[in-house]
Amino acid sequence: MIANDLRETLEKAAALIIETSVRETLSGNWITYADEIPSEIISPELYKKHINDVVEIMNEHDAVADVTVSTDSTVDICLYLAYCPNYEHSEDEQDTKPTLVERLEEGKRKAAQHEKPEIINNNRKQGLRE
Repeated sequence: MIANDLRETLEKAAALIIETSVRETLSGNWITYADEIPSEIISPELYKKHINDVVEIMNEHDAVADVTVSTDSTVDICLYLAYCPNYEHSEDEQDTKPTLVERLEEGKRKAAQHEKPEIINNNRKQGLRE
């Protein structure tokens, strides 16, 4: 178990990495090198010793999809795009991936086109008026 003051320090390091990643990423991915963590927040030695604890704390955050760590304590974070205000959509991506609402509306249109003739035909077969 981690002591409270150590946990607080590790949480500050994790928060800094997440906040920076969310603010700076254009793609939803961000790499943070160990030497980018200010020593005022955590010493490099302590950071490297507890990197797995920092990653565990980061994985608890809603914005974080995945975190990997390399042998030199470099953190590669993958974020959910909803949390990334600077995410840049490519023109191709916007053209080829309709939104959920657009897909639902298209599904409704297709369903209405296929169901309407059948309903009319069934009504005519039964001698009912439209």
